[in-house]
Amino acid sequence: MNPRRFQLIVSCLVLFAVVAACSLSPASSPTGNTVSTAAATNQPVSASSGGGCTNAYFPVSTGTNWAYSSSGSILGAYTYTWTVSDVGNAGFTTNNQYSTGVSSSIKWNC
Repeated sequence: MNPRRFQLIVSCLVLFAVVAACSLSPASSPTGNTVSTAAATNQPVSASSGGGCTNAYFPVSTGTNWAYSSSGSILGAYTYTWTVSDVGNAGFTTNNQYSTGVSSSIKWNC
């Protein structure tokens, strides 16, 4: 058999296999937790304590803390906190402290 012809046949078979595999639908639907979503409410943006950055979905005021924990890290479980500081009309700063001993600051602009 001619090598060029063999290469063409193999290429066509590989292309056919890829197209066939990509067009298959899953055999069954995934199972697991379902997430319900609530309808968004039309709430006004409030800038009372956080300058131009505060709104109903991400409240910002000096001293506000958010605490998080994670168990899915390669390095193991850890916790961290965000503390809001330096709030102004143009932005604010979060000071972040991790249980691993790492700390950082992030300047957010609005």
